[in-house]
Amino acid sequence: MSAQAAFSRSVGGMFSHLVLGCLRDGKPRHGYDVCIELRARTGMPVNPGNVYRELAKLSSQAMIAAIENPRDADVRRNPYVISDRGRKSFDDWLKAPATQTDDLSSWLAFLDRVPESELPGLLERMQERLWIQTKMLTRDREDLLEQAQRNGHSTRYDVAAVRSLFQLKQVTAILEFVEELRRLSPVGPVTRTDADRRTKK
Repeated sequence: MSAQAAFSRSVGGMFSHLVLGCLRDGKPRHGYDVCIELRARTGMPVNPGNVYRELAKLSSQAMIAAIENPRDADVRRNPYVISDRGRKSFDDWLKAPATQTDDLSSWLAFLDRVPESELPGLLERMQERLWIQTKMLTRDREDLLEQAQRNGHSTRYDVAAVRSLFQLKQVTAILEFVEELRRLSPVGPVTRTDADRRTKK
């Protein structure tokens, strides 16, 4: 699979938020500018056709609005600005980051758009959700291993058990990354013990 195909598949339904994020600062941008911004933020190649289609869709949804080109500008490039509706949609997405690998990667592309005063709280809630996920996945894996033993399967190569281990390792890696990000934030990190204590309340 090409890098472009992998990127398109990973962002999926989040592509609209990525495009809105490039316009969130309120500056008018045309499709080519959005492509450049997306490449800079994601580090991945961007298909211009996908960007122009998304801009047209967002415009039809009143998330963005086309504005008149400056007199001396290239008439083939139509600038867009984000609307109040589009701004709210992006801000709502930014303030409720997911904890899955692909979703988190897209969210991190606009980490600088998160107000500094709100970032510690967002990371704290994300950390707690990830901590709960690791607990649930650990229990699920233990159940799968017991089931494999009862069925006479090799626990080392049981498909369900191996898949659960893969999922657990993924979430654990993301949790460690978020904990590191917390340590870099202005407010001190929340320890695993603290997060675990809160989840038990």
